[in-house]
Amino acid sequence: PSPVNAPQLPVARSLDLPEVAAPIIALSPDGTQVISALRREYKIARWDLASGERDLVFDDKHGWQILKVAFNPDGSTVATASLDKTGKLWNAKTGKLIATLEGHDHRLRYVTYSQSGKYVLTAIGRQYPYEKHEAVTARIWNGKTGEFISEFRNHVDNIEMARFNADETLVLTGSDDHTARLWEVKTGKEVHALKLSSRVSSIEFSPDGKTILTASTGLPSSYLMSLKKAKRGAKPAVTLWDASTGRQVLNIPHLQSANASFNESGDQIVTACRGLITYFDTVSGEERRTLRTPLIGTQVTFSPNRKFFVVHEPGEALELWNVSSQKPVGRLAIEKPYSKFFSPDDGMFYSLTRAGEFRSWSMEGLD
Repeated sequence: PSPVNAPQLPVARSLDLPEVAAPIIALSPDGTQVISALRREYKIARWDLASGERDLVFDDKHGWQILKVAFNPDGSTVATASLDKTGKLWNAKTGKLIATLEGHDHRLRYVTYSQSGKYVLTAIGRQYPYEKHEAVTARIWNGKTGEFISEFRNHVDNIEMARFNADETLVLTGSDDHTARLWEVKTGKEVHALKLSSRVSSIEFSPDGKTILTASTGLPSSYLMSLKKAKRGAKPAVTLWDASTGRQVLNIPHLQSANASFNESGDQIVTACRGLITYFDTVSGEERRTLRTPLIGTQVTFSPNRKFFVVHEPGEALELWNVSSQKPVGRLAIEKPYSKFFSPDDGMFYSLTRAGEFRSWSMEGLD
């Protein structure tokens, strides 16, 4: 496929962070600091992006490998998840330990904050060879104090992602066990179990919170395969569900692994399959427009507020597209990015390589 007709955007900041355990990284909300697990250590450290210098190593440490780091949306605390079966909350300014999140019976592999930072969600995962434990649990904690609030127990394979609704009363989890599940945050009660054909690749609430979007990979759960409860050959799909009833309202099959997002207004969903970008009407399911020539191995990353998406085609510069205009607005030159993500306000885009090469680009003026 020919390169997109868009200018190459200048790099806003370029740093080498060789001590960073890629992709175990979190960026402060104001974009001035990086928190990461250290290579070959069970500690986290902070880098100042203006100077490029490591300015703080956090006081305490985990007892085993750290798999996930997250920043509180107000930048005051940091949460970590570790194979030592605990999560930890830290003061982001001083590096002091606030609380250890104990009670999970297996290794943690996921942690995230709610939009306001009021809650922290942690989740365990299965490790091969599979050990016998009944449920893959997630827990909700107070985001400031680490106080335990509730637990979710019905997943049976890795929880890969979680999304809180706007008022943070509900949380949606997506799992490799071929389900997405909706839970009450304060009680841990399961509200709906949304059954997919294969492992989940995207989950999202619509802008008005009334609809849930899921997308699937077409790949079966390895754990369920080991129990002979799953088969190969499932058809990937992007599906919309009524959030109040759990009823399926729209299902769009895809040929290969798909991920998806709502647009800003919520009247369309944007799906990505092998880099083929397709817009569908959320009510009728009618296809509105298709962009790009597809290519196997192409990855697509959507921004949190649905303004942009980035296309990573093997061997090419990353393509930045505007969701609303449906046009490419820039190219981002970076070789072999391992971790790619937008800032929470869609104002910046970041990449990190395995070697610790950190790059950022501004989205200003690209609406």
